[in-house]
Amino acid sequence: MPTMRVSLFAMWYFAWIPAIGVVLALGVINVMWLEPRRSCEAVHLKTC
Repeated sequence: MPTMRVSLFAMWYFAWIPAIGVVLALGVINVMWLEPRRSCEAVHLKTC
């Protein structure tokens, strides 16, 4: 049983590696979404 505990610990311990990819992807999508809105606000356009 000790090897199962170690493998479960390793699985959850290394779960932060894909989580970093997800967080970075969400950050890039957020910046891409906010950039056009920011430029519309700078020009004071209401139709963007």
